[in-house]
Amino acid sequence: MPGGPGDLTLLYRAGDAGQLVLRQELEAIAAARGATLHYLLGPSDGPYDPLAPRALRDLLPDLPEHDVYLCGPPGMARATAALEKAGVPASRIHSEQFTF
Repeated sequence: MPGGPGDLTLLYRAGDAGQLVLRQELEAIAAARGATLHYLLGPSDGPYDPLAPRALRDLLPDLPEHDVYLCGPPGMARATAALEKAGVPASRIHSEQFTF
């Protein structure tokens, strides 16, 4: 993926730190690429939703100006709607789904 230092931001959603698969590898890649890495932790049915439109805009105020690449299980499809509500145009949202 193209992008220099400061151009890439990775948001990693998980229920808790124990679910951060490939954490060391992602941190090494982020360090090598000069990317920012945020862990969005907490239960999906908890009181705080880090993927809510407001939470996304608070974390990344210029989010609508960027392309977003979303990868996750089918349940992550709701993140697409949250991104659109946060102001990201549908044409800038690219997604891929996988199952375990």
